[in-house]
Amino acid sequence: MGRKPRTAEEIVDHLLNDRTGRLGGTVTGPPVDVYGIAASLGVEVVTRTDLPPGVEAELLRGTRVHLIVVRSPCQPARARFSVAHELGHLFLHPDEDFVFQQGQPTGCRYAERPELEANHFAAALLMPEDWLRAAIGEGMSDAGVSFTRIAQRFGVSRQALRRRLAALALTLD
Repeated sequence: MGRKPRTAEEIVDHLLNDRTGRLGGTVTGPPVDVYGIAASLGVEVVTRTDLPPGVEAELLRGTRVHLIVVRSPCQPARARFSVAHELGHLFLHPDEDFVFQQGQPTGCRYAERPELEANHFAAALLMPEDWLRAAIGEGMSDAGVSFTRIAQRFGVSRQALRRRLAALALTLD
């Protein structure tokens, strides 16, 4: 029996590739259905218009069901990242509730390690490294609009894609 996945990348790899797990290998390419993943994990995702200013999403843990609350209205790519971010907290920080705030400046309490780890998890879930490499290798990077096309294919914002590519030291050259 292998060791339990511990890093964000390992957890995502296990989630997406474990044919015997809850997802049963149903996630095979972009865009990743984060809402389907949440549902398969027993996590309900709801939207609310009355979240405090700056709060994008929050994870509320229950004894049987967990809840991710996402700000509405919200750009679809932003909402997907917020859901993936909160799923990151569920896996990486199992004993704490979190609120994901927009524009978290470096040095504030929301830019602390758990938030950065959840951001990394979200990026890894929405843009797995091997899928990004394949998208780049398929020639998606040969046109001037390729960056936008890749972001659209993965259902993420240009900013999220830019950060993920930088973290993986990948370029579109």
